[in-house]
Amino acid sequence: MDDLIRITFKRAAIACAVVSITAVAVLAYVYFSGTTANIKDSAAIASLRQKLENYPANKTLVERFREVDLQERARFFTKTELLDTGMHICLGFLILALLCFRVYVLLSDKMPEVKKGSAVGYDSVGRHGKDLSLYSSTVTAVVVLFFLVLFSFMGLGRLPWQTKDVVKENTGAKVDLSKEWTGFRGSGGQGISSGVMSSMNWTASPRPTAKNPDDSIFAWKTDLPVKAYSSPIVFEDSIFITGSGEKKLKVLSYSASKGSLNWSSTVMVKTKIEDVEVMLEENGGAGYSSPTPVTDGEYVYAYFATNELVCFDFNGKQKWLKSLGKPENMYGLSSSPVLYEDKIILQVDESGEGKSRIYGVNKKTGEIVWETKRPDGASWGTPIVIDHKGRKELITTGNPWVIAYAPETGKELWKVDCLAGEVSTSAVYDCEKIFVMDVGSQTTVYALTPGDSGDVTKTNIVWKHEEESQAINAPVAVNSKLIIAMKDLVVCHDTASGKILWSHKLEDDFWASPVAASDLVYIPSQKGKVYVFDLDGKAVNTIEIGEKLSASMAFSDSRMYIRSDKRLFCISGESK
Repeated sequence: MDDLIRITFKRAAIACAVVSITAVAVLAYVYFSGTTANIKDSAAIASLRQKLENYPANKTLVERFREVDLQERARFFTKTELLDTGMHICLGFLILALLCFRVYVLLSDKMPEVKKGSAVGYDSVGRHGKDLSLYSSTVTAVVVLFFLVLFSFMGLGRLPWQTKDVVKENTGAKVDLSKEWTGFRGSGGQGISSGVMSSMNWTASPRPTAKNPDDSIFAWKTDLPVKAYSSPIVFEDSIFITGSGEKKLKVLSYSASKGSLNWSSTVMVKTKIEDVEVMLEENGGAGYSSPTPVTDGEYVYAYFATNELVCFDFNGKQKWLKSLGKPENMYGLSSSPVLYEDKIILQVDESGEGKSRIYGVNKKTGEIVWETKRPDGASWGTPIVIDHKGRKELITTGNPWVIAYAPETGKELWKVDCLAGEVSTSAVYDCEKIFVMDVGSQTTVYALTPGDSGDVTKTNIVWKHEEESQAINAPVAVNSKLIIAMKDLVVCHDTASGKILWSHKLEDDFWASPVAASDLVYIPSQKGKVYVFDLDGKAVNTIEIGEKLSASMAFSDSRMYIRSDKRLFCISGESK
């Protein structure tokens, strides 16, 4: 029994010392990382305060400030509790270690250890050594665990048997994503800008040409370390893009106001890039990073041609990754993820019969909520969610079907057999009709009536029109006009009848989709120009960028963001 006590105190002293040293290391890490020591020093709070000074009447900004302020306070007090708890654990176990060691020394002086080879007592110790070790380890573990719990609760200001009233504050504040550019072609996927920016005047004086550049038109520009056709998205003062390079997939964040890099994170993938065959950008394919990311204002969700969906927080930390299997798509997957309530929707159309799918993925965990087989082969369009007469419909395009699903469950609602060729365009909706296009030697445009159920091919095609050229991007529908950018041609249709209202022949090609803002339409081109037309067809401006433009533009507040194959540009509509 005496040996058991002595050995237990020795091991307890060692265990307490180890816990105390570990607590010191954790304390140092917590203290020098994360939240600032003073809430007033928070960069997020300072940024929002500055915005409020400029836009004091912006209710969304006020609510966002309150929400961020609460989040920063929660982080601050959580850190304070961790430091208090860690301090109690550190000091408590240090004192325990010293006490246990002192008792061990005193017992050792009174009861000398029986050494191997001694004439008396060694055989007895040897027979019972294993039992002593087991008993001693058990007692030590129980004691250490008890004091660990005790000191932890002391750090929280209460004992284990005491309760603490917890008050959860819910402000009810909700970020209005409709005023942000949160996904492919904006928050609604329609290529129409809204909010503060829509009231700004973008018709500045004639822009410089490529031969006579003038960088004063740019609020900033920055070189990009990655390449891709994906478009930038914007939430408040953060721009997010994706790209690939050096056999790595990346998600990057830039400051929307300054153009400086916030962070660059490499995706921890399950599928190696070299194991997925896609046609690269320089060879006319979509590459590995053609899909545009989407954000809910808290996390960023990015999808890649490896058929993997990944979630990052706003600090660049990867939260989860969902692999949907090795894909088969000759050009590379390019359909962008779409945010709907608590789900991320993915249209994954592949080559080969029966391989295409559409998924609803839980945005918090990455788990598949629903999965529906699609009858179409490989396609590259991004779905949109519309509200037609009170019913939510998820509209997809493919060859040959335009199919509507219930976004909550993935159940098929209705379908129209009308598209042919390589379908790379997304649908648009003008509150009455859906407009879709196919891609062949010449593009055919269809106006469809949504709603109903089943195969409505014979009843729901309102009009169709065969164009003079080929379009691989999406159109924009605004103010009863449907505007399409094709190779060497921009054309505008009346949405009700399909009649051509105006057109312009241009010696240029368009891969990026047009955007409508402030009764103007912006169309980026392969020759590095942004053509600007009003809705009546008048050529208002031509912005010379001088670099190939394949990504669609992003708009936020009074600024437009343009991604070329080399750089990211910001042009401000604010008066100087």
